[in-house]
This record gives sequence, C-alpha cells and structure tokens, in this order.
Amino acid sequence: MTLVALLVGLALGAALTLLAARRHAATRPPHDPIHDALDRMDAKLEQLERDRMEARGALDEQLRTLAGGQERLRTETGALVAALRQPQTRGRWGELQLRRVVELAGMTAHCDFVEQASVATDDGLLRPDLVVQLPGGKQVIVDAKAPLHAFLDAYEARDETARTAALAPC
Repeated sequence: MTLVALLVGLALGAALTLLAARRHAATRPPHDPIHDALDRMDAKLEQLERDRMEARGALDEQLRTLAGGQERLRTETGALVAALRQPQTRGRWGELQLRRVVELAGMTAHCDFVEQASVATDDGLLRPDLVVQLPGGKQVIVDAKAPLHAFLDAYEARDETARTAALAPC
C-alpha cells in the first residue's frame, strides 16, 4: 500500500513541476532582455566548458606522451650505461672521441694522423689508437682510454656523499 502511495505522490509531483514550468513560460514576456542575456551567457559558459574539456584532453595526451618518452629515455640511458661498463665498448667510444678531437683540431686522417697503426718498439709490436705525424719525422703515439667507471658510479649513486666519493680524484 505505501509503495502505491509513493508512486502516486511521485507522479503528482512530476505533473505539478511540469505545470509550473509551463505556467512560468507562458507568463514570461516574449522578449525578456534579461532572460535573453542570461541564455546567451549560459551558451557562452557551455562553450567555454567544452573548450576547457577539449584543452584538458589534449594536455592529458601530451603528458602521457611525455611520460612515455621519459620512460624510453630512462631505458635507453640504462642500456648505454650497461654498454659503457664493457671494456670493448668503452674502448671504441674512447677511440671515436679521440678521432673527433683531432678532426676538430683540423687534422686530416692519413696525412696528419693514422688510426690503429702497428708500431714496433723494444717491448714488441704495439697497436695504439692513434699516431700523430709531426714535422721532422717525429710521432706522438696516443692510446685512448676512457676511465668511465668513476663517472658511471657517480651517475648511479643514490646520495650526494656517494656521488662525491665516486668523483673524487684518486
């Protein structure tokens, strides 16, 4: 019985609300300037809200893209650190940096310097990374070493004390 009364009450309430809305619309003057201004303001606010939501969606997408790029950068940096811990990779990196330095100094390969040339010494045959040809038949022999362990340890340090200790001169 109470359920039926509740449903009848809801139906009557909805009907009265509908009648009140119709009566209000009927009593309003056809060109109420305040109401028209409020309608225009409401339309502008709705448009601003749509624009804000659209901009928020674009910003969220950019943040997701940035986070993905950051994660890829972290992964690639980890792979680079792992590679540079290997002696052969570190040696090749040192050779490449040495070549760039001498080229930036204006030297030309096979004229001013030779890479990976064998040099006979009293201790046997050596193969330095670079031999610089100087005037008068003199040579400067360069073997590039890239001591990166301390730098990599400092990079991976969890606190400033460990970082400072790793970078301290030996």
